[in-house]
Order: sequence, then C-alpha cells, then structure tokens
Amino acid sequence: MADEQQIRQYAVLSLERLWTRLEITFREEASRAPDDWRAFEMRLRQEWDHLFGLLFGLYGGHYDFFYHLEELLRAVARSWFVRSPWLKQLDARREN
Repeated sequence: MADEQQIRQYAVLSLERLWTRLEITFREEASRAPDDWRAFEMRLRQEWDHLFGLLFGLYGGHYDFFYHLEELLRAVARSWFVRSPWLKQLDARREN
C-alpha cells in the first residue's frame, strides 16, 4: 500500500495530467464564463488532495482508476457549468 507522501505525489501528478485535458474539453465553456472556470479550478485545487486520497483509498488498486477519475472530473466540471448562479454564491459564502 502507498504511504501518504506517495499518494500526495500521485495526486499532484494526476491533477497535472487531468487539468490539461479538462482545459481542452471545456475550452468553450471556460471562454464563455472565465470567472466560473477560475472558481471551479480554485475549488478543485483546494479540495483535490482530500478527494484524491479518499478515491485512491477506495479504488486506487483498480487498473482503471485513472480513467474513472477523469470521468468523475468531467462530470463535476459539467455540473459546475450548469449549476445555478445563486447556488454558486451560496457555495462561496459557505467557504468563507
């Protein structure tokens, strides 16, 4: 089993690889709503280590872990762009 430092390295490397792919996939949405895209990126990076650690603990040993991780991030990004503005404002207030 991987130790915490190794999991952290996996998390950093995974987000680095996945973020580039997300930027390509959501280029159009990000250009239409750059503030939303920046907010999404900030929240994702803030929570990434915790999220990755949980998912890696559950599914890290599965051969298709990275594929499902990427699909999950795509689903989260799609959900973010259709989330209503008032819910995004509520999220921001709760985080501060």
